[in-house]
Amino acid sequence: MKTLTLLIGYAAVAVGTTFMLPQILKSWKTKRVDDLSLASVTLYFANSIVANARALVISICQVFLKLKYRVKPTPAAQIEHAAEHGCPILNAHGPSTNDRLEQRAE
Repeated sequence: MKTLTLLIGYAAVAVGTTFMLPQILKSWKTKRVDDLSLASVTLYFANSIVANARALVISICQVFLKLKYRVKPTPAAQIEHAAEHGCPILNAHGPSTNDRLEQRAE
């Protein structure tokens, strides 16, 4: 079902972005725009602006929510991750957190 929805969406974008192309080509070739409806062109232009503004707002909201609700690792997990990847700062300051925890356990 998701694939069908995506295909319909892609088809809508393709049709929506190319339906004015024949009119543009005809106007270019004939150098005449008598049969062109100003209302239609204005509506198409306004729709493009609204659609892009709406897409921008949705994108900004998605980024905001991703940053706000992301899973933040605990400090211990961050230190463990840094130690696993050979962080030179951890090694330069003496024993690692794991070493200190092991010493406390003994």
